[in-house]
Amino acid sequence: MLDSSVQNNELACFDLAVCYENGFGIKKNTKKAFLFYSKAILLGEKQSIYEVGRCYYYGIGVNKNLELASVYFDIARLYGIET
Repeated sequence: MLDSSVQNNELACFDLAVCYENGFGIKKNTKKAFLFYSKAILLGEKQSIYEVGRCYYYGIGVNKNLELASVYFDIARLYGIET
C-alpha cells in the first residue's frame, strides 16, 4: 500500500507513473502509469498533461484515442510544454 503523502503529492505521482510505465524498481503496469499521470494532473503537475496525451496517442495503459490525445497536447502547448 502506498503512503497517502506519496499518493497526494503531484511530483510523487508523476515519478510513480514513470516508474510504472518503465518498470523502474516496480513491476511494469501501464494502466497504473496512466492513472498516476492523471492523478498528477489533478494535483497540479503540468508535464503530466503531455504524458496523458502521449498515453492516449499510443494506447499506453488506455485505449488509443487520437482525439483525446490532441486535446491534451493542445492544453500542454498552452502551458509551454513541448509536444
